[in-house]
Amino acid sequence: MFRLLSTAFRSLAFSPMRSALSIGAIGAGAAVVVVMVGVGRGAERDVAEKIERMGTNLVLVSPARTSRVAGRARQGVAASTLVPRDERALREGCRHAIDAAPVQARTLSARFGRQARSTSVVGTSARMPAVRDLALDGGRFFTDAEDRGTLRVAVVGRTVVRNLYPEGAEPVGTMLRLGGVSFQVIGVLAPRGASLSGEDEDNQVYVPLRTALTRLFHVDYLAQIVLRARSEADVEALAAEAEAVLRVAHRIGPEAKPDVEVRTQDELVAARREVAERFRILVTAVGSIALLVGGLGVLSVMLLGIRERTREIGLRRAIGATRRDVALQFLFESSLLGVFGAAVGLVLAVGASTLAADVVRTPFVFAADALLGATGICVALGLLSGVAPAVRAAGLEPVDALRK
Repeated sequence: MFRLLSTAFRSLAFSPMRSALSIGAIGAGAAVVVVMVGVGRGAERDVAEKIERMGTNLVLVSPARTSRVAGRARQGVAASTLVPRDERALREGCRHAIDAAPVQARTLSARFGRQARSTSVVGTSARMPAVRDLALDGGRFFTDAEDRGTLRVAVVGRTVVRNLYPEGAEPVGTMLRLGGVSFQVIGVLAPRGASLSGEDEDNQVYVPLRTALTRLFHVDYLAQIVLRARSEADVEALAAEAEAVLRVAHRIGPEAKPDVEVRTQDELVAARREVAERFRILVTAVGSIALLVGGLGVLSVMLLGIRERTREIGLRRAIGATRRDVALQFLFESSLLGVFGAAVGLVLAVGASTLAADVVRTPFVFAADALLGATGICVALGLLSGVAPAVRAAGLEPVDALRK
């Protein structure tokens, strides 16, 4: 066994460039497979964490997408049929809902002193913390009375504080300009991270809905109503109930297409996972192609080795080596290429995991089973790639080989 390994090492060292290319190709394919499995599992865990931060048992009601033709290609636009009174109708008419909160948002410039940044300004009601599980790091959330009075008060996220305020400054009590209008900061939200859509939820400023509609956005309709079901089992029932309530409120018959879209968290999560799964399949296919190319590289190295070592094979056969000995020699060499490729793949996977997590902005889960599977595939690929060359080498007749 030791003699076979020693001979295999020397044979691979005889053509270092071809051996290195074969090992590199196999290693790159294995690394891609390991990294993408890790990124996929990290994305699934990230989605689960974001659902918990977002608040469980949510149903999202938004205006339906309509189409219009104005002398050009058909365009999709959001209808403006969702109004503040619909939130009250849903809250009072949906028995499966604990609470509801209206939402209208715009991206505006936020300014404090000489610092200015773009931020998402969200107009909503005092019920939003209960609906979305919003926690505060300081101060308080605005009240229904402040909403009814269209007061200019605001609750800011941590990214807003970091972008606009000096380090260590206390935002509560300061005056913040949003779209040119001054607001008093009365609270600071606890960090929440990114949403399911990838939006930074800490780069948000919450203001009373009536203040937002009349003083900032100058509209009288909503972008969304968020409902919270009593339990996870009630989510689907609440979604159906919400559509029925709004059909009555908007005087839309049961056969007509509704002017709102009602979605559950499960639908959003399923869409996100479907995109992630398609991406993972695509890149895993690329990794598989890289592994295949590596296998072809091993095959070419071994076949070229037969041509270059024909006299050596003939000499070994002439002094007593059996066909089995020659075949084992080539199988050992091809297997070593697979083992080295797996080792290179491990190193590349460890190095690329951090980069991949930064690029896709999701946690990376190092999957031991994926690593073991990729290692097994590399070794098996090397072994299989050496079968044909081993059979060909073992089939050479000593006399014919020595003549070449």
